Amino acid sequence: MKTKRAYELVQSNRPSAKYCIESGLSYGVFIQNWTPRRADTEGEGQLHWNSNDTSASREQLLEQMDFPLIAITLSQDAAKTQDSAS
Repeated sequence: MKTKRAYELVQSNRPSAKYCIESGLSYGVFIQNWTPRRADTEGEGQLHWNSNDTSASREQLLEQMDFPLIAITLSQDAAKTQDSAS
């Protein structure tokens, strides 16, 4: 069930993470000389998780993460909520 929970966590956190990134207050650490591992990875990278495969191991999930971002610090302005941002 750990893999299923990982899929659910990523999906449920997506709107909040997107908001924090677009706020301009968050920071990311990127691999500067990154090259895609997979031929079907486009642009700045992709997450190739198959949410139907709940038996994928930690190593398999990491292998399917094909993007240059290696760390992120999400920050949100406490005076500005998501509802008031729009």
